[in-house]
Amino acid sequence: MLEAKLVLHPKILISIQTEFVDNEAGKERTKQDCERKACWRLMEKLKKAFPRLPICLCGDSLYTCEGFFERCRRKNWRYILRYKEGSIPSIAEEYRKLKRLEKNYQEQIWETGKNWYDYITDIDYKGYKVNLAEYGESKEHICKKGKKKGEIQTNQKEFWFLTVLPVTRKNVIALIGRGRMRWEIENEGFNTQKKHGYGLEHLYSKNYQALKNHYYLLQIGHMISQCMEAWEKIWKKVKQSLEQKHRRLLESMKETPLEEHKEERKRKIQIRFL
Repeated sequence: MLEAKLVLHPKILISIQTEFVDNEAGKERTKQDCERKACWRLMEKLKKAFPRLPICLCGDSLYTCEGFFERCRRKNWRYILRYKEGSIPSIAEEYRKLKRLEKNYQEQIWETGKNWYDYITDIDYKGYKVNLAEYGESKEHICKKGKKKGEIQTNQKEFWFLTVLPVTRKNVIALIGRGRMRWEIENEGFNTQKKHGYGLEHLYSKNYQALKNHYYLLQIGHMISQCMEAWEKIWKKVKQSLEQKHRRLLESMKETPLEEHKEERKRKIQIRFL
């Protein structure tokens, strides 16, 4: 499935739309579905549900393509995409040439390493003007295991982000930080649903519609749980594992009947009288 999540907080990721990649086993199709086609459908759903909402999409390198750029332009949306050189090689080539001339490079140095930022604006790709921002980090650490125990090793990472948002020396750090928020969806979202009691990977049914229904309910349950977990002072006082806490929440919902708030009941009575 393809999931649109709203990142409200590092620990609160709200699902607002879902689109399934519909290739059911045992059914012949003239054209196979894929993640990009599902993305086009999801974008239409988002536009229909939130026609006036200004949207900035964060996505992986799969969506760095003309079709995605054109759909965002028609909808007046912005985007920050993870970029890999193999997606559109011409953009990487132009970036490497221009960054030597424009000299936007800046770095921050700390005791055990450094990180750096660079960017180029107004790169042309088939009439679309895009900006490319680069982030890298280098850290030293002492190896604690194996044959290299005690040796100092260096870990280096580098990420590129493609965007139509304006990039400057003042905002490049914040912009890359927003681009990296996409990983929160994977780590705090899907990873939690797989490994901390939600059973996302478990096959509860062989009925395709039932699987979809279960997935929707799982997203709702996770949403409620995240709101509870955000109250850290209360959440941390319960000395149990994350899975145990989730089970207690489920038991509480099963046993405690929900009641309307008294103000809501009054409002309904007034409506009936009118």
